[in-house]
Amino acid sequence: MAATNPGTTNLISWWSMDETSGTRNDSHGSHDLTDNNSVGYSSSGKVSNAADFTPSDYLSIGTDESDFDFGSGNWTIGCWVKLDTDASRTIIAKTDSGYEFIIYFIGAPQSKFSLYLVGSGETSEILPGTTWSTGTWYFLTVWYDGSKAYLQVNNGTIYDTVHTNGVKEDGSKLWVGRWSSYYWDGLIDEMFVYKGKALSADEREWLYNSGDGKSYADLTAPATSIKDIIGLGIVAFPR
Repeated sequence: MAATNPGTTNLISWWSMDETSGTRNDSHGSHDLTDNNSVGYSSSGKVSNAADFTPSDYLSIGTDESDFDFGSGNWTIGCWVKLDTDASRTIIAKTDSGYEFIIYFIGAPQSKFSLYLVGSGETSEILPGTTWSTGTWYFLTVWYDGSKAYLQVNNGTIYDTVHTNGVKEDGSKLWVGRWSSYYWDGLIDEMFVYKGKALSADEREWLYNSGDGKSYADLTAPATSIKDIIGLGIVAFPR
């Protein structure tokens, strides 16, 4: 199968992280990220600029937003990340009075990306066998299909865990680059959230783009070839 543009159906938010300071705007929805303690930027993002975090600043949405309450449905979260120091760091989390999900990096000696997921009476964690390094861009995607949670880096090996009770709702806020005292140290770029959709292998491959990444503008650009048109399901040729 060919790489397929996932499109904007079921897309909740796409944060391009192109701003040089202040609020990071939602390119697709209405969920802009508030800047806390002056998140910086890098002109050497995966696609254009990237948000540049230190262990004291972060982005957030200050209220519990129902668009990020996943319940028992399918969902996908993805982004590009580059870590400056090998220590335990948070990429994105929905936590406050309790926990819903945390996507993070566990520092040395494990040095692994991981997902912690809380359902009704059930907690699950993905701890891959692979380790990853500082100073390198990685495309991280996590998703849920109703029975399992999955984690994949760079369109490579898929790690999964059984999880049948979805994600509980406990009124938590959304944090990017922070959970508790575990701040991100490095770059985050092109972060997105789909709700009601677990992206397919072809869609994840399209977003990875052989390591070059894709922007929101790419996602919404008109199809330019017959292959793109067929992939988007715009036409069906007679048999």
